[in-house]
Amino acid sequence: MVDLTELKDHSPEQMEKVRALSPAADRYLSLLELTAKDFNQQLRQSRHRAWLKCVFATIFKSNTSQEICKYWSHETQKILAESWKHHGLETEDISLLSMGKLAAEELNLSSDIDLVLISRDEVSREALKKVRGFLHSLTEVGVFSFAYRVDLDLRPGGSSAPLVISFDQMTNHYGYQGETWERVALVRMLPTLGPADLNQKISEFCRKFAFRKHIDYTLLNDLFGMREKIQNSQPLTYKKNLKFSKGGIRDLELFIHSLLLIHGGKKPALID
Repeated sequence: MVDLTELKDHSPEQMEKVRALSPAADRYLSLLELTAKDFNQQLRQSRHRAWLKCVFATIFKSNTSQEICKYWSHETQKILAESWKHHGLETEDISLLSMGKLAAEELNLSSDIDLVLISRDEVSREALKKVRGFLHSLTEVGVFSFAYRVDLDLRPGGSSAPLVISFDQMTNHYGYQGETWERVALVRMLPTLGPADLNQKISEFCRKFAFRKHIDYTLLNDLFGMREKIQNSQPLTYKKNLKFSKGGIRDLELFIHSLLLIHGGKKPALID
């Protein structure tokens, strides 16, 4: 990991240039000058400081895009761990799974974060209260703005499922109702917080669900259908868009993840 330049080490001229180019950076620099009065405000200042270091590195080209995304992903994991500990979740039998760009260390400065919460058994009311506090610390909008936009819809069962899914609920869902898009989502899955044995148990099950030794040829039809659905779901203004157009970022991601699903079960080195 390449350390990014500390904010204090930038010249006044560089500060003014960044403030002029980015209203968000200007605002966050101003917020760092205020006194944080509680945990949530301190958390936001930590987040803003890391985000600003990435912005300076981007504007002045002191680091590569890969280094910046990796740094931002690592700093985000640290902030998640701080909130997790603050709300007492270290004593609960709950695992926090990072998904998508965060798990792959590809988080960019405008991304939301995809999270899934899995408990060993049915979650208690007290534990659920802690989880809600953890999420509130990340998403609450106040004087110091917010830390992250959090997306929980990748959990088994989607938005209609409980906030925290038990391990048995997860295995039952994937075993009887699991769809190809969920296998694709698990290509980028990383247990990041929670009991080590539960994290290992989740990893082993999800790996078997996503990466199979024998190809089910319905998988190929499903993947073609996913690509068509992605293309047809975008408005006409996105037809020439770096992210959504044919051959764009979404297409490349789906192509690479499809190859991993097809070959990962027989060649574990591809996913290790």
